[in-house]
Amino acid sequence: MSGLDPDRDWTVRVAQAEALATLPGAQGAPRLISMLGDRDQRVIAPLLRALVATKAPDVQRILLDHLKMDDFVIRSTAASSLAEIKATAAVPALVERIRRNGRRQHDHVARAAILTALNTLDSSGRAAAASGGAEGSRLGSPRESRHTPAGSGVTDTASDHAAGP
Repeated sequence: MSGLDPDRDWTVRVAQAEALATLPGAQGAPRLISMLGDRDQRVIAPLLRALVATKAPDVQRILLDHLKMDDFVIRSTAASSLAEIKATAAVPALVERIRRNGRRQHDHVARAAILTALNTLDSSGRAAAASGGAEGSRLGSPRESRHTPAGSGVTDTASDHAAGP
């Protein structure tokens, strides 16, 4: 497979990533890492999940790099994958990403995934509280998040939108 040119159809490249994830050990990791340069953003999230499944070396660094991407699906996948691999060292990067998370369409999806990852990785709630500060006032409603401990000061605008006024 490594000698083949990438298929023109992005769904075939996703299927290839999923197949590589099933190989024993981290055998598929080198090819998966080389596929991260794919220009079609729809391929990247499945690649990240496949890298986690293979327990690829340096997967935490790869996920942290993808946490900075513009695409909300990639950011969401990176955040949830960091929680899945229990990357507690990623808490500061997740907090920083919450602070930098934009107000573009669908950013609330990435925000929810990051808050969930923070809640999973930092059960004490210290990081979530640190990320809240001005965030709640900047983004809207003072309602507390379903994803953060009560009193943390972090609001979840996704639940605010879903609940309505």
